[in-house]
Amino acid sequence: MSRILVEDDNATPFHSMEIISSSLTLGQLLKNVSDVRKVQVGDETPVHEFFDRDGSSLDGDDDHLMRPVPFVLSFNNLTYNVSVRRKLEFHDLVPWRRSSFSKTKTLLDNISGETRDGEILAVLGASGSGKSTLIDALANRIAKGSLKGTVTLNGEALQSRMLKVISAYVMQDDLLFPMLTVEETLMFAAEFRLPRSLPKSKKKLRVQALIDQLGIRNAAKTIIGDEGHRGISGGERRRVSIGIDIIHDPIVLFLDEPTSGLDSTSAFMVVKVLKRIAESGSIVIMSIHQPSHRVLSLLDRLIFLSRGHTVFSGSPASLPSFFAGFGNPIPENENQTEFALDLIRELEGSAGGTRGLVEFNKKWQEMKKQSNPQTLTPPASPNSNLTLKEAISASISRGKLVSGGGAGSSVINHGGGTLAVPAFANPFWIEIKTLTKRSILNSRRQPELLGMRLATVIVTGFILATVFWRLDNSPKGVQERLGFFAFAMSTMFYTCADALPVFLQERYIFMRETAYNAYRRSSYVLSHAIVTFPSLIFLSLAFAVTTFWAVGLEGGPMGFLFYCLIILASFWSGSSFVTFLSGVVPHVMLGYTIVVAILAYFLLFSGFFINRDRIPQYWIWFHYLSLVKYPYEAVLQNEFSNPTECFVRGVQLFDNSPLGELTYGMKLRLLDSVSRSIGMRISSSTCLTTGADVLKQQGVTQLSKWNCLLITASLDTDFLPWLERIAGAKITNTLSIGKSTYGRSLFASKFIHAGECMLKVPFNASSSNRNFQQITPDELPPDIRVSLIDDVGNIGKLATVLIREKKKGQKSRWLPYISRLPQPAEMHSTIFWGEDEFSMIRCSAVHKETVKQKAQIEKEFSFVAQAFKQHYPMVIERPDLEDFMYAYALVGSRAWETSKGISLIPFADFMNHDGLSASIVLSDEDNQLSEVTADRNYSPGDEVFIKYGEFSNATLMLDFGFTLPYNIHDEVQIQMDVPNDDPLRDMKLGLLQTHHTRTVKDINIFHSSCDTFTIKEVKSAIGKGKGIPQSLRAFARVLCCTIPQELNDLSKEAAQNDGRLARLPFENRSRELEAHKILLSHINRLIADHSACIKEMEESKSYFVSQRFAVRRKMAKDLLHGELRVLTSAAEWLNYYCTTLFSVTSEPILQSLQ
Repeated sequence: MSRILVEDDNATPFHSMEIISSSLTLGQLLKNVSDVRKVQVGDETPVHEFFDRDGSSLDGDDDHLMRPVPFVLSFNNLTYNVSVRRKLEFHDLVPWRRSSFSKTKTLLDNISGETRDGEILAVLGASGSGKSTLIDALANRIAKGSLKGTVTLNGEALQSRMLKVISAYVMQDDLLFPMLTVEETLMFAAEFRLPRSLPKSKKKLRVQALIDQLGIRNAAKTIIGDEGHRGISGGERRRVSIGIDIIHDPIVLFLDEPTSGLDSTSAFMVVKVLKRIAESGSIVIMSIHQPSHRVLSLLDRLIFLSRGHTVFSGSPASLPSFFAGFGNPIPENENQTEFALDLIRELEGSAGGTRGLVEFNKKWQEMKKQSNPQTLTPPASPNSNLTLKEAISASISRGKLVSGGGAGSSVINHGGGTLAVPAFANPFWIEIKTLTKRSILNSRRQPELLGMRLATVIVTGFILATVFWRLDNSPKGVQERLGFFAFAMSTMFYTCADALPVFLQERYIFMRETAYNAYRRSSYVLSHAIVTFPSLIFLSLAFAVTTFWAVGLEGGPMGFLFYCLIILASFWSGSSFVTFLSGVVPHVMLGYTIVVAILAYFLLFSGFFINRDRIPQYWIWFHYLSLVKYPYEAVLQNEFSNPTECFVRGVQLFDNSPLGELTYGMKLRLLDSVSRSIGMRISSSTCLTTGADVLKQQGVTQLSKWNCLLITASLDTDFLPWLERIAGAKITNTLSIGKSTYGRSLFASKFIHAGECMLKVPFNASSSNRNFQQITPDELPPDIRVSLIDDVGNIGKLATVLIREKKKGQKSRWLPYISRLPQPAEMHSTIFWGEDEFSMIRCSAVHKETVKQKAQIEKEFSFVAQAFKQHYPMVIERPDLEDFMYAYALVGSRAWETSKGISLIPFADFMNHDGLSASIVLSDEDNQLSEVTADRNYSPGDEVFIKYGEFSNATLMLDFGFTLPYNIHDEVQIQMDVPNDDPLRDMKLGLLQTHHTRTVKDINIFHSSCDTFTIKEVKSAIGKGKGIPQSLRAFARVLCCTIPQELNDLSKEAAQNDGRLARLPFENRSRELEAHKILLSHINRLIADHSACIKEMEESKSYFVSQRFAVRRKMAKDLLHGELRVLTSAAEWLNYYCTTLFSVTSEPILQSLQ
């Protein structure tokens, strides 16, 4: 047996504690750890040593040298693929853009490497290279079964539970309570992560040591802060976030972009802290975008990724020799990582990609292994022979991994022994106590929240009390009571919406903390109730006291008590409702919008505006779902349950009718007449309507007031199915609907793994499942559908169906979806632009294409109108042109054609328009549905992007009604023609029509013909004209010909080159220069036109413009700026080409070009 000597900070000599390592558990070790504090900031981990029972060291030496425990994390052949059967991007949603194929998307491809304690391994690469995916793979945050390869620590495979205990994962975002100080934040983290067996004094020492280690001593007493409260800096916030996750001193630390959003100084300070953590005995692995020179000096190992492949793996010092061997030496004063990343990006854009660099890296790694076969092998030491369990136990003895043990520990087998892995560090009641203390402390420093709610309640109560002052028991008094109760009960829920920002803030913190078992979810729910309930009692009493006696409500003391209880239950239900919404929506403004909308629906279906018996059957489910229904019915029963109270006596019977204007005497005579007619004596004091009659009239007959109170207090309704109905799609519980810059979007409500299905939409479902059947042209009447076969396209037919569904109104099963479609005033496709707006883009080809598109729509509409008139001459509500154009624009961006036919898909409303991300849209025609799977990992709260397609701003503006501020796919359509006064015009036109090849350059509408071309941006001056099509240069060479012989020579050349016209430069340099001079002159005119339009928009001072005009002006600027960028790059290349071609005579020629 062996025993471990543990350093005691409170005494000079070492005190030994005998621990049987063969049967040792992690919990037992933790109970015997005397201190977890580091001796001094930045110092090495406290020295430790291993001895056997006889006092001899494990290796037989007697020098008792104290050595650290080595850890080596290795990963081999990590491969992560996402299999897709059919990939459809957004441009495939429109029939004429359809393309499909089977492929496997590789996110990681045989990634291998290793690192050890004391080192920082940095993963670098461009966006989408696989950095975050690799970090998630190493941290076991990728779904089991989808990742191939091995991850080992000291040669032993890591189990998920073990990794959860010995590691920490720091997310990219700083999720902190704003009103807690730095010290309090870390202290609460210590309370959650460190075991109860550790004295509080030791936890405080650990926090103080960590503050010094993080370098935030000066900010220890400062609150974190937020937008409304000044606090610590961004770099300090990032270090606090790191500190929360390393409070238990983990062996392995993973970080996702820890320097993102920080300036160079703050980034350096963060990495410097990570270096200290590594030197204390931890393995640090992080992804980083582009480190500065100072940051690079702190890194020990680098892995460069490109599209899931390793293109470099080694130390920073080996970068120069690596790229020198590859044939691209790094300049002497160049930032090495910037050079490497720029080179990788350049190779990614080339034809061969980074394949050569990947292969070179493999050969370079083999050469390294041959020259140094012991790379990263731990040095021979007594500790290097320890099993992983023994190494972890030894690390605990020197202060590492201070967590675990106690209640909730689960024992796993590892390496032939058992190791206790804790489920939670503290028991249930300790978690509740700590969470409650933190919430109270954070809330106490935000008194404005409770003050705002209290003021709202008191002011609302005062207004209601004065408006409904001392109501009587007359028929009018009954109606006024009903109005008071409906408004009062709904006010309880609206008031709770003020807490939405707090709940949204806490949601992300809750998700981060529970991901690594900081506490139980049930503990959070119960502590939240403990903190919230007292304030709700106070608010309930304030409203009840303000209104009960002032309004003149019935029931006495018991009635008042029940009134207070139902108000409290309403507040409680409303608070639960807002808490639920905070877990669904990502933004405060969207949350407020949804709260107001849903509560309005609740009030509508509560039974006040329309009785339950009068509500249509297809909406009756909303009546029972309404949160306002139950407290409203409860207070009605509390008010009208007294059998001795009468609310309509004698002549009061006529008060709510036109007869109410009669004199009292006339009413008595009329009442007497009624009595004689029905054979029953009715006097002026006869009670005609009791409280029970009022309740029956209101439809309050199903539940007692106590049942309503119980339902209200325990109501926990799931509204996601309701949201799914409105969306018309099946949304998994990983997604929530929110609002982004581009409109309604999808957000991750919990961690989403790459390849995971997020959304499903059926199409062309069987008629038995009408709820999810898509809108298709088959729903047109057969005679109409046959009439439109040859004259109207699928988009036009589907637009006609959409119009018919809109005109069905309540009878349409698609009403919830159709009612949420954007209105014409909210759409910005160019077919809706007015003359002033349209003139802003007069210099762009979009202007002419819009005119063509409108003409095509008008043409198709004429056939639609004629078909309806022919087959349904008596139908008045036939579609008009305005409706048809609106529906055509909606369908054009939401239609999808499969082998089953064309249909309207509702998930198009959730598309994000970033133009770069690429979530995968699948078509499963066997099951008749489409799916959206995640292209990468998403953390809670991340916006889920679904790619629109590689469209230019011109296409986006025409078809989808939006533009991107900087669109890398921008193109420009230009037109060239043979001048009318050219003596060789007929010969040139004949030659062009015979040999000029038509090529499609834009995915939507821009087709190059004999006089129309599309040019793209030339990325550099030596870009070899990649953005200028060869057909355009060929056209220019035809234009510059001056004699018939030159045209005949071009025709012969085309015959020798498979019909390709003038693809080779003229041997005559002057003639070649003339051709490019024609091009440059034409492009310069377009540049001048675009510049003039942009200048005109910028100089126009319209202070009182509509929001619609402002949006469309911005779209016009985006379009013209993008096209100007393309044109300018083309002009620069043409200048470069001419200068290079005519280097000897460049001066006079270039002067002529000007």
